[in-house]
Amino acid sequence: LSAERVWVSDISAAAVRFQEDQFHVHGVVSALQPNNVSFGRRFDCVFVLSLFTHLPEATFITWLQKLYSLMNEDGVLIFTVHDESLRPDLKMPESGFCFEEDSEIDTISKQDYGTTYVSEAFVRAAIMQVTDGRGSYRRILRGVARRQDMYIVVNGLASQFADFEHAWCPVGHLDVCDVVASN
Repeated sequence: LSAERVWVSDISAAAVRFQEDQFHVHGVVSALQPNNVSFGRRFDCVFVLSLFTHLPEATFITWLQKLYSLMNEDGVLIFTVHDESLRPDLKMPESGFCFEEDSEIDTISKQDYGTTYVSEAFVRAAIMQVTDGRGSYRRILRGVARRQDMYIVVNGLASQFADFEHAWCPVGHLDVCDVVASN
């Protein structure tokens, strides 16, 4: 895609400015509450990485509603979540939603931005709620970095996913790192 067709958003104004300067894309500074953000348009594709992995339940649903409302009628919404399977030690509430006030970001209240784990049943119900039952989705287990589940939402029937293929990217790990004096 050409840069003029790409819009980025982040709660950090500095992060948005960096992307605008480096990649010459459009930028929108976000906010904690979705009603405090305006994009002024709709999109063919809305891709949301690692937002829903941090939201409490109330803003999880309102952000999902907001982002779904930004889709064109034949558009697609892609978002990621932490599935409950990442935490086998966690006693998942019956609701299928668990929010912990724990975050690596110290500029946002941990009550507003923590760590979230969800069940597929919770996400399915949230998708049906915000799409008024018109949406369908495809879930890709650990589809991003082999850690976050990816949900792809469209209006209409799931048959639209018939030709969709997901390819894994290579994953590497650093097992040992030694500092050696140079001669």
